[in-house]
Amino acid sequence: LQYEEEDEDIEGYGGMSLDQYNDIVQYKRHNTIPTSLTRGNTDNRSAPSHWRARCKCFSMADDGDTLLYFNPENAQHNPCPRVVVKKGEVRKVLERVHEIIGHLGQKR
Repeated sequence: LQYEEEDEDIEGYGGMSLDQYNDIVQYKRHNTIPTSLTRGNTDNRSAPSHWRARCKCFSMADDGDTLLYFNPENAQHNPCPRVVVKKGEVRKVLERVHEIIGHLGQKR
């Protein structure tokens, strides 16, 4: 399953495409594989198992809305799950973290 680049990321900050994010969240919440993998795709019968393997390092946060990434094979270097940020939100997240941490909580 290929996800097209979205125009929202014109600044080049990265982030996960909204379609991919939503597909993974849907899979994690309801254990449903995206219809684009199952509909009319008789050529690649292993696509659902590839999808499950792709999603194994993702989980949902306790709030039920936030997607987290954790790779247990790399737990020695990165022991905490990471919040997955969608395209178009990266700059906002960076600015918010900068305001909180960069200024050490000081108001200007």
